[in-house]
Formats: sequence, C-alpha cells, structure tokens
Amino acid sequence: MLRKSLLGLLVVLALIVLYLLAWPVSVEPVAWKAPPNPGYTGPFARNDLLKGVEFLRIGANHGPEDVAVDTQGRIYAATHEGYIVRLQPDGTKPENWVNTQGRPLGIDFDQAGNLIVADAFRGLLSVSPAGKVVELATVADGFPIRYADDVDCAADGRIYFSDASTKFGAKESGAPWRAACWRSWNTSATGDCSSMIRLVVGQARC
Repeated sequence: MLRKSLLGLLVVLALIVLYLLAWPVSVEPVAWKAPPNPGYTGPFARNDLLKGVEFLRIGANHGPEDVAVDTQGRIYAATHEGYIVRLQPDGTKPENWVNTQGRPLGIDFDQAGNLIVADAFRGLLSVSPAGKVVELATVADGFPIRYADDVDCAADGRIYFSDASTKFGAKESGAPWRAACWRSWNTSATGDCSSMIRLVVGQARC
C-alpha cells in the first residue's frame, strides 16, 4: 500500500515537472554579455568636480531631507525640527522661515510660488510665499497618508508625492519610520487624490 502511494506521488510529481517544462511562456530570455571594463577612463576617470563642495549651515537645525530654490534664488531646506529653513542665494543668513508642526521631508515649489511639502506627520502641505501653512491632503483613495515622503510639482499644476507606508505611520512611531514599501500618488490643486502606483519591495508588510 505504501509503495503504491509513493509511486502515485512520484507520478504526480513527474507530471507536474513535465507540465512546467512544456508550459509555453511569452518570455524569451537572452544572454547578456557585459562590455569590457574600461577602468578609470572616459566618464569614469578620476576628477576633482566635488572638491569645491561648500557646506551650508542651517542654524541649530539638522537632518535636512530635501532642498528647493525659489524664483529669487533663495534656498529652502526641510529639517528634523520641523522648520523650513531659508537661506539667501549665496547660502548665508539661515532663518527659520516656518514650522510645519510636523516632520517635513520632500519639498518643491509649484507654479504659483507655493512651497509644497510632504510632511511625514501631517500629509501633503502647502506653504504660501507669506508663510501660511495649509493642509492639501491627509487621505488618498480612502487611505490615511501616514508617511508622506517626497513630492514633485508638474508644470500642469499636478502634484506627485509618495507615501512610504500605509501601515507604519511616521507620527505613531515618533519619527519617520524606515519602510520598505511605498505608495505613489498624484493630486490636483483641489486636494483630490488618486493612487498611481503601489509597490511592495521584498517581504515588507505595508
């Protein structure tokens, strides 16, 4: 009886293997031959392009996540303390321009001159040239924006931003949480959001 069961199991396994081997797929893999290693030549040659990098101070703040430049050439940086720090075009005179009362991460200017902020604690914000902070969106597709991470403003007025996790909220953890997944969204100036991409990386649970 045991022998018959084992034989039956082997037959089933053999059929499964044959099926998988003969299963037609649309993908036709091809071999890729790597080009010769050029070494440190051409675009890979050693250079001093970063030798003149200048360190810009942002006062008593730290952890600048992103920077943006306005039409006047002034530099803005999102900091760990919640401040958007503004510097003059030459990188001097840092000032705490506004505090989002959250944790600003990605920042970018829209066509109207408003600074759009992806705030890990509060969602998507807009800061007017006068420094008034307004919430644009805290929910997208029915999901709370729990970890707004990065943002880009398109020429047509649309705002694209990412939400690093729909499960692990940055505010709940007390700081921006390291997440291995992200959601990308787009929103119009009215604050209406629709999901664009949902990507889970590795085994992370979002």
